[in-house]
Amino acid sequence: MPILFDPRHEAFAQALARGLSALAASREAAYSHHENSYRAKQRAAWPVIIDRVAEITMSRVWGGDANLAEVFHELMRLAKAAEKIASAAGLAIAKGSLTEAGRLRTKLPPGVGAGPPVEPVPARILPPVLTTEQWIEAFAPKR
Repeated sequence: MPILFDPRHEAFAQALARGLSALAASREAAYSHHENSYRAKQRAAWPVIIDRVAEITMSRVWGGDANLAEVFHELMRLAKAAEKIASAAGLAIAKGSLTEAGRLRTKLPPGVGAGPPVEPVPARILPPVLTTEQWIEAFAPKR
């Protein structure tokens, strides 16, 4: 949908997309006091305004580009690399990357995919449980 023809309607839709109430958006769009109190809610319910607000909101979330394949691939690559660190910091980075990838997926516009599927991160294989003697032998300070 292109920019609305009436500049005040466009300003009104932009303000609604930023999260302002109908009355505050009407004030920001320079409608008169009488028009503010009387028509703000009615104007916000117009189909053309609703459609434009949805379009503005969607374009703000992704900057106009809904292809997230590169973002997902980079987050998955980062998670795999961080998991190889095998420390608490590495696992925290991996968890954060995977969480962010999942959050971004929920923000996709309807009907838009994230690109080709990304191979799952393999489960981390834990070392065997050590007895006390084995642990002391492996990790005790060397003299």
